[in-house]
Amino acid sequence: KDILAGETGIEEPVGAAELVRKALSKNRNPARDLQVVIFRLEGYKAKDIAEQLGLSSASVDKIYNRFHERAREILAEDQRRSEDGKASE
Repeated sequence: KDILAGETGIEEPVGAAELVRKALSKNRNPARDLQVVIFRLEGYKAKDIAEQLGLSSASVDKIYNRFHERAREILAEDQRRSEDGKASE
């Protein structure tokens, strides 16, 4: 099961790794952003992540919020494609 499935209610979401890859693919610094996302998903506070990575807490929040918004868009697109496929059967 996908890590965000419970939040969205989607029964068969894309895999977590694929979701993260897609959500971060257009970012200017995907390696750094991946670290932020992983730390946030593991429960670390923005302040602690910021200190570890040399960022401001606001930057950490912005990176994670952008990821989360894009992840929701990807899951919604995946759900629409799934529903369209079922409707055409």
